[in-house]
Amino acid sequence: MSDFQPPTPLAELPEARKKIDLLAFAPGSDTVLLAVQGKRMLDVWDLADLSEPARTVESGAKVVGCKFWPDEGGLLVWSERGAQVLDLETEEVVSSVPPHEDKQKAQNLAARVGSSIGTALSFIPMAAGGVWMLLPMLASSASAEAHHYASVDVSPDGRALASIAHNHRVYLHDVHTGDKLTEWKIAMSERSKLVCLPSGRIAAGLNSKLFILDAAGRKPVHKKTAHLSGVRGLVRMPGGLIATIGENQNLRLWTDECEPMSRVIKLRKQVEEAYPIDATRLVARATNRRLYLIDTEAKPAMTTIRVGDFKVSALAVSDDGGRIAIAGNDRIVRTYETRALIDQDAGA
Repeated sequence: MSDFQPPTPLAELPEARKKIDLLAFAPGSDTVLLAVQGKRMLDVWDLADLSEPARTVESGAKVVGCKFWPDEGGLLVWSERGAQVLDLETEEVVSSVPPHEDKQKAQNLAARVGSSIGTALSFIPMAAGGVWMLLPMLASSASAEAHHYASVDVSPDGRALASIAHNHRVYLHDVHTGDKLTEWKIAMSERSKLVCLPSGRIAAGLNSKLFILDAAGRKPVHKKTAHLSGVRGLVRMPGGLIATIGENQNLRLWTDECEPMSRVIKLRKQVEEAYPIDATRLVARATNRRLYLIDTEAKPAMTTIRVGDFKVSALAVSDDGGRIAIAGNDRIVRTYETRALIDQDAGA
């Protein structure tokens, strides 16, 4: 261990001003990377040019989650203000779904830029070149009872946005207009997750159960207990399976019909976030802020990936599994070739 030399990064971003909370690669790319710092500043980097971000957007609300959609030219952002689709090229919010309220359902979920101050968001140019501010403009009817989204994903065909709101409902909206297509009332927790499946259905981990939802029905088409301690994470694997991660430090693999495809796989540490690198393996960041490899076909299933002395605050893996981006507590983002990290001797 004393002779360990950290692997050499492929690229290293300049030190950020604040903690990096979230990382994401653009679809199909290992050179375009999103870094969210301080829960408000969204930087899009071209890893071939590290002098400055290619795009920077400042959010007027704390970002809960963010991903590229539908490609590197757009972002899907969700916060306590709802969910928005941003076009980085035109500097516009092209669609928006506001948060839902207990007392009053939204009359029109299609928030068109500039047409309604109650639901619109806008980019405001700032003095610094290449920086835009995403400014929410809330109507007087907005209240503290509004429920933000805990988890959001877009259907494979790009037409629908699925979300879990904190009013114990799962929603499906038209991603272009914001119109609600359907909803399901299901008890949820703070860590509830969902992912859209290639079949068009939605997998949701709510409390201890795994649900499969279909827009054609108001009730779940499948439901099964996944982890008695609660479902903490949900991952769509490349081979078509779903991985559920429990609060009790274990993992299971499922089909999209809630059929278990693995034994309960015991993990060494509690996983905070995980991303697949192939059909059987994932890279994970644990609550101890260390990096791990999870191999669902190996014993032990969880081994340490050593990257240096820094703690890991955020993680991203490219679509093909070939690149890994890691944000450290030193506020520096480093990208690596996946093979260089996982082929080293496992640490303790």
